[in-house]
Amino acid sequence: MNKAQKKAIIAAVIAAAVFVVFYRVFSVPESEVAENKSQQESSSDSALTVGWTTDVHCGKAKKLKVDDENIVYPARACENFPEALKRMKEQGADFVVDTGDISNSGDQETIDRMKNAAKEIGLELLISWGNHDGGRYENYFVDRKGWRTVIIGDLNGTMTDEQAAWLESVLQTDKKKLVAIHVPIYLHSTWEVQNIRLEEILSKNKVNLVLSGHWHHGWERDLNGVHYMGGTALTLNDKNAINFQILKL
Repeated sequence: MNKAQKKAIIAAVIAAAVFVVFYRVFSVPESEVAENKSQQESSSDSALTVGWTTDVHCGKAKKLKVDDENIVYPARACENFPEALKRMKEQGADFVVDTGDISNSGDQETIDRMKNAAKEIGLELLISWGNHDGGRYENYFVDRKGWRTVIIGDLNGTMTDEQAAWLESVLQTDKKKLVAIHVPIYLHSTWEVQNIRLEEILSKNKVNLVLSGHWHHGWERDLNGVHYMGGTALTLNDKNAINFQILKL
């Protein structure tokens, strides 16, 4: 064996040794790969974060007064809503549920303005139309992170056979269930259930959470295994207010 051959063999041995050391130092063990994969899969099942607004009443009027303790500011609300969206985005909202009266008069220009604000922020906006939203009515649902969020159009305290049948069908799921409506199932003055048919469907199908608006003041109540919440209007009693909630579900 000549000198050139010996040098080639030595070089090959050194290269092989360097490769082994490099592989051991920089390669990721299979156990770690499996752990990372498991973490990624579990992250898709992490808690659902829902931003929630209600009774924005965006419009031209400077003030809308129900009584001395229930005043909202439509013109200012148009300006405050994008800031609410921005803050909810910063707090990790997966999407935003608005439980109705997002506009004050139901005109398409205002509705488009609210929807475009959400698009610009990069948030999905799900609206349960209210009695100020121009008679709009949509029923639909979205599935996210083990939850089914059901959006019901303005019922105004009543429910048709068609609406009831649709709701019964979409609540047939093993997922946790959130339902958004504008008008609460209760009468404001007495807490008596006014929409008995809806309440029966919600409790029978073991809905976890029901969000509503309409009253402008926040509240919570449990009935037959279902947790009900009412939201605070965006600008309740303060034109500078930016009221919203972040729900970690």
